[in-house]
Amino acid sequence: MSYFKGGIKKYNNIKKMSNIPVKMLLNDEVINTLEKLELVTIVHKGTILLDYIKNCKQEGDVAFSITDFDNIGLYLDWFSKENKIIKCENEGCEELFKQSNHTHKYCKICAKEIDKELNKERCKKYYNNKVSHGTEKSCNLTVARV
Repeated sequence: MSYFKGGIKKYNNIKKMSNIPVKMLLNDEVINTLEKLELVTIVHKGTILLDYIKNCKQEGDVAFSITDFDNIGLYLDWFSKENKIIKCENEGCEELFKQSNHTHKYCKICAKEIDKELNKERCKKYYNNKVSHGTEKSCNLTVARV
């Protein structure tokens, strides 16, 4: 079953992506209408069951599988090659994210982990270089963004 666990931030994101006017009440005017059309079922405290997915029929080969319905709009943009949406290049991750410039290759989580590893290597190299020259100092290098 496909659930969407809401919350103020997530629902405001939906309003923004859908160009729904700010004054429109999402729960009262949109979600309730979707429930009347039997596209969703309201479950509990902002959680809705996405009933419309049951009616989607597969035709042809599977282009991609959606596992995280919180960022479902990113999948459409990625598949359509719009809005600079790319997959994280870290092995095994495949998280979709918006690329803010052409040098970004990794999602935020992977970028932090890779940055830590690169910093360890830089510090180790810096320390070994200082020890071999007879001066020992701590490593305080600034880290470039991955």
